[in-house]
Amino acid sequence: MKEQPMVGYIEKEGRYIPVLENGAVLKDRAKNTSDGNAPVLSGFSDTAFLKQMTLQLQKLPDRIFGMISEIHWVPTKKRPKQDTALYE
Repeated sequence: MKEQPMVGYIEKEGRYIPVLENGAVLKDRAKNTSDGNAPVLSGFSDTAFLKQMTLQLQKLPDRIFGMISEIHWVPTKKRPKQDTALYE
């Protein structure tokens, strides 16, 4: 079984929960801080969109991936499933 790399964190109630490249959320591995090696993924309440984001993140070159600190999912009323996000 291949170990899945971590591609992000979900912040919940002041804890940072690792997200693997296959979209799995490791609730039992939550930490008090993110270590800065992966972006914080905010607003991804739909697991299908979270999975889609993890697939896209793993396609990025390491130098680009390392420059992203946060990704915010921001759908609009007109397009609630809009596949755009704000990057910081």
